[in-house]
Amino acid sequence: MIQEDKIIKALQATSTDGFIGDDAAVLPNVNGSNRYVISKDLLIEDVHFRTKYFTPEDLAHKALHVNLSDISAMGAEPLYILCGISIPSNLQDYAIRFLNSLAAICQNVDVTLIGGDTTASKDRLFISITAIGTAPESNIKYRNGAQVSDLICVIGNLGFAHLGFLSLEQSLTTDTKYINSFLRPGAKIKEGIWLGKQRAVNSMMDISDGLYIDLKRLASSSKKHAALDIDLLQNHLNPDVSVQVALEGGEDYGLLVTIHQDAFEELSHRFMESFGYDLKVVGRITDGDGLSFKQNGKPVDITVNHFAHFGERL
Repeated sequence: MIQEDKIIKALQATSTDGFIGDDAAVLPNVNGSNRYVISKDLLIEDVHFRTKYFTPEDLAHKALHVNLSDISAMGAEPLYILCGISIPSNLQDYAIRFLNSLAAICQNVDVTLIGGDTTASKDRLFISITAIGTAPESNIKYRNGAQVSDLICVIGNLGFAHLGFLSLEQSLTTDTKYINSFLRPGAKIKEGIWLGKQRAVNSMMDISDGLYIDLKRLASSSKKHAALDIDLLQNHLNPDVSVQVALEGGEDYGLLVTIHQDAFEELSHRFMESFGYDLKVVGRITDGDGLSFKQNGKPVDITVNHFAHFGERL
């Protein structure tokens, strides 16, 4: 089975000039110290969504926020998007509603739809969005900046989207907040911009494929070890969300952040004042590599079946 991480590593080994490997590519200076930050994501019918339970409006919201999440995870402000869409004959009306909704939703978050492309498709709906943002060079956060003794923090509700996904796929009854988290995730735009301005934030990325695999990616990029504390993680979980779901479930589109331990108390206080909720500490960065778990102060083994693109997602 093709693995996304292997594709990325192979591309990094070619002449990509360091642009590949984060949530978005950072381009040379726009003016003065500002830089463009650009990302692309692809949504494919029956791989990432099903039209039987995604309304066109739901899909427009998700397609936009999935991409804005990548820009926010770099500490940048999203400004523009381009949309490419490939439309099968049986979904022409659906696609028109999607595009109209996308244009309207962009206005709600001060993002401008500046173009794209449309084409026919044989049997599936394909959506490709390119998001463009900007930030001062000094505010941009990467995955490779985590430092030893940094606290590992999570922003957002782990596992909510996965519970919503399971409910829709298996026709289970569940709280609408979980279904809405899957159908209409909200990119942490303001939080990402705010964190980008904080010197004590050493690394950042979004949580799109589950806490386990995304934390492994951050630790690998930083050439450090991530020690995840199960007790701390459980303290932050909703009672409906198991540790396994929190580790494995993707598509939450929260933020994963490492923060200098000495600055955490003051920074977390200001974060609460700004956004009305807490930064959630779930572990610590140490010397070494990989990711390990501890519980009650002792190492534990946990088997995690993480999300994988190109696998049977739906």
